[in-house]
Amino acid sequence: MTYAFKGLMVLYRLTEGDALATRKRREDARQNIEKMHDSAPGFQAHVGNKVGGGDRISMIVTRVNQDEFGPGNFGINGQAFLDGNDSLWVVSVQEGDQPGQWEAITNG
Repeated sequence: MTYAFKGLMVLYRLTEGDALATRKRREDARQNIEKMHDSAPGFQAHVGNKVGGGDRISMIVTRVNQDEFGPGNFGINGQAFLDGNDSLWVVSVQEGDQPGQWEAITNG
């Protein structure tokens, strides 16, 4: 088990639900960008490259939840950086190699 702390950069593996929600936000932005451009000057369109379930993306730890999954088994929250101008807020995830989990960065 890797020790986690605020500010640590890790890899998060997207779930299919994460990828689907990201694609939906980006498609909604694409379809409404002209309308929003004129009526909402602060509108931030979500754009970026393709995402899929199982993709590993960089995430910075923003909170460590001690013993969240039992004694000595913590969870983390963080901001996962998508390949675009948007990000994904991830909460209560465990270390592991499955979608919806995080793992340490072991090499560049």
